[in-house]
Amino acid sequence: MKKFNIAAIDIGGTFTKMAILTNDGTFLENKKIKTPHLLPPEKMIKNIAGRIKELGKGLSFNTCIIGIPGLINSKEGKVIKASNLKGWENIELKTILQKETKAQIIIENDANLIALGEMGFGAAKNFKNFILLAIGTGLGGGIILDGKLYRGVSGYAGEFGHFNIKRNGFKCSCGKYGCLETYVSSIGVNNLYNKYSKKFSSFKVAKNEKGNINPADLFNAYKKGNTLAIKIFNEMGRTLGSFISGIANSLDVETFVLTGGVSNSYEAFINPLLNEVKKRTFPEISQNLSILKGTLGDKAALLGGLLLLKQQ
Repeated sequence: MKKFNIAAIDIGGTFTKMAILTNDGTFLENKKIKTPHLLPPEKMIKNIAGRIKELGKGLSFNTCIIGIPGLINSKEGKVIKASNLKGWENIELKTILQKETKAQIIIENDANLIALGEMGFGAAKNFKNFILLAIGTGLGGGIILDGKLYRGVSGYAGEFGHFNIKRNGFKCSCGKYGCLETYVSSIGVNNLYNKYSKKFSSFKVAKNEKGNINPADLFNAYKKGNTLAIKIFNEMGRTLGSFISGIANSLDVETFVLTGGVSNSYEAFINPLLNEVKKRTFPEISQNLSILKGTLGDKAALLGGLLLLKQQ
């Protein structure tokens, strides 16, 4: 097989990952930067395009694959709406990137790429029917059925972060109330922290420029036995477990794979999650169901882009 290079970019609500890799999955260069939120969409895209060109200096690539959280029209190369990226509505991403990089551009929902990556190279390598949950700034999802990515009739399947879990819950960045990602995500961690911090023993934690805490700091507090941290992760686990049970009863998949920055706190919420799944899922389904943590980390979507290219 003739070797060639591709560029891959994974734009997240907090961080952007990028790499130059070969078509056999070898990483030649890779980098992780803070997503430049303060820039308007077109300037942000040009900024990231400049970074990938700089990263690939001396390494030729003819194709650039990019993952974005939100509603993505992959056929037209257009971002319909990315709730956790300010101003990202009806953005002609393919057109802008082609002009900046002179490469073939393929865009896809980031969680779909993560699902493909974990199926091809990671935790879901032995599964053909599974749900990928990317728990980061928000919560995204990818659906693999019979070994193939399922996009749905309109192409937007897997937006599990906007599954209504509590009718009068926290307000979501999409404008609605009670979405799953307002309880299970970095956003969810902060919502629950703000809700309970006055009632439970708190802990000293640094906040970013937006006044938000880092889930990793909450996890460290959990490991030290902090009451508030335990309360938050228990609620997060039960909420996610209830959701997983409903999807498991509906689709009867083999496994759920949890990825994203908040999944690094897996041990803090997995027991309440599993207890909820066991309580709410038909035993005939739950006996064949597993909940796994992804194994590819920041490389998942980048490798998923490679698999997507091979399938086209």
